[in-house]
Amino acid sequence: MKLAALTFALACALAGCVAPKPDTKPPAPPPDVKPLTPILGKVLVVNTDLKYVVVDFALSRPPTAGDLFNVFRMGMKVGEVRINNLSTAANFAADITAGEAKVGDEVRKD
Repeated sequence: MKLAALTFALACALAGCVAPKPDTKPPAPPPDVKPLTPILGKVLVVNTDLKYVVVDFALSRPPTAGDLFNVFRMGMKVGEVRINNLSTAANFAADITAGEAKVGDEVRKD
């Protein structure tokens, strides 16, 4: 009887000494977070000689000077513009860096 109790006590003591296996799963990638209100504008004025446009961002948050945006016409990318530091309220001037732009084109980051 003493031997059975001693064996049981020893088994309980040794069972507590077994270390759990470490978790070897790789960490989960960070979630893809997108702004709730994307920056979206519409071309109001185009000056092809001086290669600049005026973009209206009234219905979105304002862009930052130096931001690069793509110009889309009927869903197709037709150019790129870089916002400069000239602005009035929701209208921002931007230099045409590639392609072309026409009045009514959509300006967004993609």
